[in-house]
Amino acid sequence: MLRFARNQRLSTVLVPAILVAIAVFALGLISAGDRLAVQDRRDVSAGAYVVVPIEASTEFGLESASFGLRYSTELLTPVGVYKTPLTQEFELNFDIATPGALTVDIRGRSPLFDAGAIVWILFENLGAVGSRSDLTLYDSLLNDLDTVDLVHGWVEPLEGPYTISFPTDLTGSTGEIVGAPMSIDDWTGVYA
Repeated sequence: MLRFARNQRLSTVLVPAILVAIAVFALGLISAGDRLAVQDRRDVSAGAYVVVPIEASTEFGLESASFGLRYSTELLTPVGVYKTPLTQEFELNFDIATPGALTVDIRGRSPLFDAGAIVWILFENLGAVGSRSDLTLYDSLLNDLDTVDLVHGWVEPLEGPYTISFPTDLTGSTGEIVGAPMSIDDWTGVYA
């Protein structure tokens, strides 16, 4: 009888502690995997167009994403927002009419479990070499939840254009990987 009472006391403390630990762990998993990011930095020749990929990853599949992106109007003018191969089946709505801030809303009928670029934003680069525009995400929701880790980026015009060349006499069979040596005429300001 005494042994049963001691085990009963242990279970009244241990079971709630285990349940709390499981709940904390589960909440950590939900928020730890949700991420929206401006893909790295974008270096572009002054006066050229630049595509800025916005990437998303979620622990339990992406059904929707909604976000704003702030940028410098002195450097960038948005031209459009486009679906990527991952989001071709999604419905895309965007607003690029407000100078300095654009908004994007993309929704799917079934969850997307692949991480990667969900939209491409095309900007016309108006800036000169030495200028820079931060790309700052705001009001971001993934699957209508605001527990999203945000990774911001930037666009920086560099001198250019650069000429990348490689041999034109390469041969190979269908499906075969062929090595192609490349050369760049000027490496100044080029980041690999």
